[in-house]
Amino acid sequence: MIDKELNKSIEECLAAMAVGAVYMVFLKKEDGTFRIAHATRCPALIPSREPSSRRRKQDPDQVNFYDIDIGEWRSMKRENFAGFTPLKVVKDEDEDADSDSGVFMVFV
Repeated sequence: MIDKELNKSIEECLAAMAVGAVYMVFLKKEDGTFRIAHATRCPALIPSREPSSRRRKQDPDQVNFYDIDIGEWRSMKRENFAGFTPLKVVKDEDEDADSDSGVFMVFV
């Protein structure tokens, strides 16, 4: 069941992912079940990596996002978007600056 408090606008979700992280729900195309992702498109929250020479054709019906839990880029169809809730990203100042273990998210 989808949480009725989830915000339903994909455009608002994209704007929130550009500056932070979200708890996002969407329908998986493979089996029709709902998937939850802690997602972002914010460069400050995505680990740096070597640039790829491989370029994909942009599909306006696809939404690309970085799945924070998996640590990889994923995508979904816009039409399968179910909703999102913004997350506040908190960094534990006591943790080593190079460690991701001090990063956690809370609902706002």
